[in-house]
Amino acid sequence: MRCLVILLLFSSGLFAQHACVEGKIKHFNAAFGKSTASAWQTDYMDKYDMKFVHLRLTVDTSSTYLVGSAETTIQIKQSLDSILIELHDTLMVDSITGFNILSYTRISHFICIKPTRQLQPDEQITFIVNYHGTPTRGAKSAAGVAGFNNRASPTYGNRITWSLSQPYSAYEWWPCKQSLQDKLDSVWVTITTSAPNTGASHGNLISIENLPAGKVRYHWRSSYPIAYYLVSVSVGNYKQYNQYAKPTGRTDSLFIQNFIYSNPAAFNNNKDIIFSTGPMLEAFSARFGLYPFYKEKYGHAMAPFSGGMEHQTITTQGIFNFDIIAHELGHQWFGDAVTCSNWQDIWLNEGFASYCEYLAYEFLKPSQAAQIMSNIHTNARYNTQLSLWVNDTTDVSRIFDYRTTYRKGAAVLHTIRYLINNDSLFFNVMKTFIDRYKYGTANTMQFKALAEELSGKDFTYFFKQWYYAKGIPIFSLKWNQLGNMFYLEARQKNSATSDTTLFTLPVPYRLYFIGGGDTTIILNHNQRIETYEVVVNKPISNIALDPDNWILKWVDSLRKDNGWVSINETSQTYNIGVYPNPAQSHLCFYGLPPGKWKVKIWDALGKDVKDAFLQDNQLDISLLETGNYIIELTNINNGTQQVLKILKQP
Repeated sequence: MRCLVILLLFSSGLFAQHACVEGKIKHFNAAFGKSTASAWQTDYMDKYDMKFVHLRLTVDTSSTYLVGSAETTIQIKQSLDSILIELHDTLMVDSITGFNILSYTRISHFICIKPTRQLQPDEQITFIVNYHGTPTRGAKSAAGVAGFNNRASPTYGNRITWSLSQPYSAYEWWPCKQSLQDKLDSVWVTITTSAPNTGASHGNLISIENLPAGKVRYHWRSSYPIAYYLVSVSVGNYKQYNQYAKPTGRTDSLFIQNFIYSNPAAFNNNKDIIFSTGPMLEAFSARFGLYPFYKEKYGHAMAPFSGGMEHQTITTQGIFNFDIIAHELGHQWFGDAVTCSNWQDIWLNEGFASYCEYLAYEFLKPSQAAQIMSNIHTNARYNTQLSLWVNDTTDVSRIFDYRTTYRKGAAVLHTIRYLINNDSLFFNVMKTFIDRYKYGTANTMQFKALAEELSGKDFTYFFKQWYYAKGIPIFSLKWNQLGNMFYLEARQKNSATSDTTLFTLPVPYRLYFIGGGDTTIILNHNQRIETYEVVVNKPISNIALDPDNWILKWVDSLRKDNGWVSINETSQTYNIGVYPNPAQSHLCFYGLPPGKWKVKIWDALGKDVKDAFLQDNQLDISLLETGNYIIELTNINNGTQQVLKILKQP
């Protein structure tokens, strides 16, 4: 048995107990080790809205040590006696000034500010937290990096100090409220550093000040709403390589500002990829609507990590390739302009941005697009025991599971496009989603409702199966052709061992003809075992299930069965049948050849409801509920199989 001892450490300041603290210590154990305390958020942080923050930071490239102040304006929603904000306890608070403050208290990673009077609804107040210290990685940092980092590029040598706050790490370097649904109306960032460093951030660069002692100060301002985790800084010896885009809907050019390591090789090795940003931005604007932050800029700031982070208007990026640029740029619409309202819905950010990778190829490199979607499916197929819906938002690795959140998310969005079956309508759904929820948040059910509203289709079962359920369909196929009649049997099971949901959807099959040519037919798969007869006037050489990868799936087996001559319920070989049908309590089978027969029964949704062996060619079904069922008979001696359909009556 392990004994856990928790120490409460208080910083300098006035430490009188007050309403914010009284009665709340009991919640501390539950919050310890997490980035936020849900009880405290409910009681205090949700009673005010974040309006404005001006971060003033002194940062250099030798370490992550910083001196900062956060001027914060909030608006009171409900009567409030204290203000709770979050700041990692390794950062020391020097003072809190502004409106009339009686005292402030620190408990773990929270600062509780006590005003001299009760705060009333609609009241706006401003306070400034002055602090300093070396940021420490919290318990819920993103994989591989902390909220505030310092590292040298192993390839180019440049040492960079930069932030990466997703999902719960903003508090590691600035006093904040980590709530997805409370976007800041605007954020200004002022960065003081040593020349020749540059301090990069989001928004527009308003001015640069040359200061005594070789210091330089950069003033950035952004007037667009922004989620807490998209606030960013990046400091290093950069050189600017800028470009312009001319997206549809804008009369003048849009500025793309790239902060690249000063080592010339960093730009020379990535020049063509970096300058692919403009055409991508133009292509995305044509499909999703004008770049959401067109009054400011887009750009990149290099930092030594293996990936990218979609900081609003300025992606922090460690490596440059076509896919990463497309992904992070796509986030400016999906994740930044419209942010998921809960980390459970993270696929609205990451799945959609991953689909933007595919779309960038479709728009700009169409000959490679099919292979990209094939790669997406290959990645997604190898982890199918998780749902797109995130059940544990305290587990960062679960939130950002690559094969599920990113790759399955992209594949599912591709299937929605297939089901809408109209590209103009599909991209109108995407554009309207941005227009309707721009600069705010949205959840999956709001996207579902919008897709239904604009397409006229019902996606209820689709989201039940592909968003909430685990796994993907696994198909086993056999086919034959007699004369001009094509016969097909498609069997489906779920790859997830703990989930038996049937994936009901129209499935495309491509028939390849002897002598050349092909045709595609769409067949609805609504039961676990489906059989089809289709008139085809040409001899078939082979078939493929969904060769264009509209549907995420495994094809377990696909074979031509030359001995299979009918899909009727009565076998031509053995004349197997069942009576009575409909039935109430028992089934009797006839025409069965000798041997031991195993029986499996599935309901109309594909759920396995009964497994048994026949006794005297009879089967008890009295415990089955009323409805339609599929029965599969298997002779365990020779493998003979027969599929029958029955109706169970009350």
